[in-house]
Amino acid sequence: MVDATDRALPLIVGKDTESEWKRANAFHTILSLCSTVAMSVLLGPEFSMDTSLIQTIMMYNTAIMPSCAKRTSYPRILRPFVWRLSPLCRAVKSDLSKTKIKLIPEIKHRIDIARSKKGWLEEGPMSLLDGLIETAFEKGCLSRSSDRGDDDQQVALLAEEIIFYHFELSMPVAFFIIFAVYVIMNNKEYLTPLREEISEALKLSGGSFTLDTLNHAPKLASFVKETCRFFRRVMKPIHLESISLSLKPGTIIMAPGRDVHLDPDYYDNPTTFNGYRFYDASRGTCTPHISTTSPTFLTFSHGISACPARVLATQITRTIFIMFLLKYDVELAHEEMPVYGFANGPAYLPNPSVMMGVRPRQKDVLGV
Repeated sequence: MVDATDRALPLIVGKDTESEWKRANAFHTILSLCSTVAMSVLLGPEFSMDTSLIQTIMMYNTAIMPSCAKRTSYPRILRPFVWRLSPLCRAVKSDLSKTKIKLIPEIKHRIDIARSKKGWLEEGPMSLLDGLIETAFEKGCLSRSSDRGDDDQQVALLAEEIIFYHFELSMPVAFFIIFAVYVIMNNKEYLTPLREEISEALKLSGGSFTLDTLNHAPKLASFVKETCRFFRRVMKPIHLESISLSLKPGTIIMAPGRDVHLDPDYYDNPTTFNGYRFYDASRGTCTPHISTTSPTFLTFSHGISACPARVLATQITRTIFIMFLLKYDVELAHEEMPVYGFANGPAYLPNPSVMMGVRPRQKDVLGV
């Protein structure tokens, strides 16, 4: 992940030889960065350069939720027709098909390499795809010796797994990082302390960026956790008409996480961002841990419905976010900070119109 991020940053954000500030859309820049990193982890470093594949799968990812909303806005009996005839749904199916067409030849090639016992798998998996192929061998889904006649079916399933993992590794993580970038641009007093902390953490972990590095960065953990908790209030008065609402049996009821996170009974000065809210200076820890859920911290839900990938998600988020801050100066490209995001039902999504100024830092703290 670290190597993939290190390779992707110059491609997406800017080369370290550049010295001028440039204006960029924060939402699309971070989304492209996370998508490129995810593709490198899934298929291997050479695929971080496959812009056609990355753009196609990003188009598919960004259209999934709107296509679901489109279908569910119609009565159930009409949804199959919407899926077949709606331009949005047809575009989703087209992007999915194009992505599979690009993935399937590479998956077949990797299977052939694994069967011949040559190349990457001799020294262990070099990408998640190689690991998935090895798992398919172990489970008997694929034969190690030759094609039993069902390779095409298994290859198609592997392609769908890669597409699913790309969505999970890029979209939610990107949204976390986008919010963190918005917050750091609006609270620049945290930039230097976070950079200094991670620089010391790198020394303690032997100079290389590892999971142990994150263990030595409790301020970073607290900052990201506070970013997850904090939602900016509406900046201008807004009026919502009261409506009649009846709930049928089986209706899913969700806890109002935004209201809980802004409840003064649970948090002091809840409407004020405090990047060190969860930082315990006496013990040098983030307390509770960034991925710990509770009835008062619902970003990852709680109890049996808690997100199973929250530990991995927070590790990836902190890694990419702090590497971005170490390598680049960043500032808001607006006179005033726009609203961070918008509520869309139970979800809170980043504002896609925020612009940032960015330039490579003169000193690369990572030493690469």
